[in-house]
Amino acid sequence: MNSIPIQNWGNKIQTGVSTLPMKLLPDRFKEVNVQIRVDGGGWSSQARAVMVTLANGIVKWTRSATVRKTLVSYDQHILSGDPRAKEPKKFGGPGARRRFQKSYR
Repeated sequence: MNSIPIQNWGNKIQTGVSTLPMKLLPDRFKEVNVQIRVDGGGWSSQARAVMVTLANGIVKWTRSATVRKTLVSYDQHILSGDPRAKEPKKFGGPGARRRFQKSYR
């Protein structure tokens, strides 16, 4: 990731999350060489993005239903990522839902 070997990137938890597909399917990853570039977000978001990218890549490369079932049986969101996102700020307040208070009536 970004010209850094996966063993030297992040801490143990983030390295473990990002290499999860390689741990679940070690025989499938022996034949491939992977380079991933990530930017934006924090360490945890980047680790999760690498995990989803590796999982999607190996499923598309092998075209195997058993590989897909193995990954989805471990974590059902491993191929789709996390759909949650920050809600955008709206007018009339300092945030997405909070509104300015009035002190008169």
